[in-house]
Amino acid sequence: MDETQAQLAAAGAIALWAAAVTPSLVQHDLREFRLPNRLTLPGWWVAAGALAVVTPLTGQFPTSAALTALILLVVLVAVALTGGLGMGGVKLVLPLAVGLLLVHPQTALVAAMLALCSGAIVALGTVIQQRNLRAHIPFGPPILLGYWTGYTWSATGILPGILP
Repeated sequence: MDETQAQLAAAGAIALWAAAVTPSLVQHDLREFRLPNRLTLPGWWVAAGALAVVTPLTGQFPTSAALTALILLVVLVAVALTGGLGMGGVKLVLPLAVGLLLVHPQTALVAAMLALCSGAIVALGTVIQQRNLRAHIPFGPPILLGYWTGYTWSATGILPGILP
């Protein structure tokens, strides 16, 4: 198995986890404005396993994917500490980022931009509707929208990664 095949298989394992939890995460976030640990934290184990499996299959650790995800984690924790994002969102982003970074860095970047833009639209609509700058905004659905759009676009060849 070559490096690309191993990384795509690992990304596929993360996508399977994401597919299993997406409906529940969206439901919880829209109803309770939180993403439960029991749904987000298993993704960390899946992502760690994906990175660990790629290493013996390819003979090298996917350093760029792991370091980029770690840097993203540090940035998002800083954003969460300032109140710009909940910790559930931070915990959700890490495994999704690892999966997309294993597919292709451009896929991860497009997914992040889609998540931020759709989240901003939701936030703007919520603030206007509630006339409250401190309104709770469910950011899990925009994060998942960005992830699934990036993953799907890569799988269909719109973005580089899954298709040759």
